Amino acid sequence: MNHKITMALAVGCSLAAMALADPGDAHSQPSSTVTVDGTDYPVCAVEDCSDQPNQIGVWTNSDGIAFLSLGEYSLIITP
Repeated sequence: MNHKITMALAVGCSLAAMALADPGDAHSQPSSTVTVDGTDYPVCAVEDCSDQPNQIGVWTNSDGIAFLSLGEYSLIITP
């Protein structure tokens, strides 16, 4: 049970950091974006999204599965 609370807090903190992130401090300007639940995220050039501020963005693995990266956590994007 404590693990679920910890994960919920971690995801909540990541979302809060994402909301406060200044898009002007991007390492690189994204060439494209992906909309997830009404929010546009940059497409990452690398799997860990280290090319984006706060490592927040969308990346696709070699099997074509898309993931939303929120820093240290990644979530599968389902249609």
